Amino acid sequence: MILPSEYPLKPPNIQFVTPNGRFQVNENICLSFTKFHPENWSPLWNIETMITGLISFMFDREHTTGGVITSDSVKRKLA
Repeated sequence: MILPSEYPLKPPNIQFVTPNGRFQVNENICLSFTKFHPENWSPLWNIETMITGLISFMFDREHTTGGVITSDSVKRKLA
């Protein structure tokens, strides 16, 4: 999690630095509480709630910027 100096008034960027099978390494992840969507940002988001949101997204199969596309996810889109 890369917090800007203006945090909590501005959203962070989130990147993974190790392979995990869900997100690309060293790529910003597009989630509603990141810099990709500053219009959705609220200072009520704290580190704990962002991590909880990130964990829940790890189990979601929705594609997002920074996500890894696997043959399994391509099959689901074609079905």
